[in-house]
Amino acid sequence: MKTIFIISILTLLLFSCTPVKKIKVEEGNKVEPVAFGVKKIYDLCLKLDSLHGDVDRSIIRDTIEAMSSRKLAEYYILKATQPGSGKVILSPDGSGDGENILESVDYSKNYYVKEIIDKAIKSKEGEVRYHSFKIMTPRDLEPVDKLAEFIYYHPKDWVIISTLRISDVGKFK
Repeated sequence: MKTIFIISILTLLLFSCTPVKKIKVEEGNKVEPVAFGVKKIYDLCLKLDSLHGDVDRSIIRDTIEAMSSRKLAEYYILKATQPGSGKVILSPDGSGDGENILESVDYSKNYYVKEIIDKAIKSKEGEVRYHSFKIMTPRDLEPVDKLAEFIYYHPKDWVIISTLRISDVGKFK
């Protein structure tokens, strides 16, 4: 009980104190600031590791679900390197957990998940990176431009990813 209470307070403090990196996305003549949350999830993983020597996936899942439900962005954690590169470790509702999406292609037939993972692995510790791609999902009638924000969490060999439709940039507050 104490552990859960401490973790809940830690999570609350982390999310109220951690600054969110803002980027600007150009769409037509309009430039919008966008705030994503992968750095918050990364910081939470670091805190949990330092307190317990491990990351409690249920706390991370609850955080991902809460962030995905409040925002227009979706958050995922993927395995970065072999064996199992591209395997979904955590997805917003758990329905994608265990699925390997490494070979996923965007509308232009680029392996966008591979590109994201490659960029993440090559980034500096704690560095947030971005990747844009066009994708056709089952709910869309035409391809959708998306922006991914991601960070590599080296201790677990995870890539923490958030994706957002570019058309939703103005709604992301």
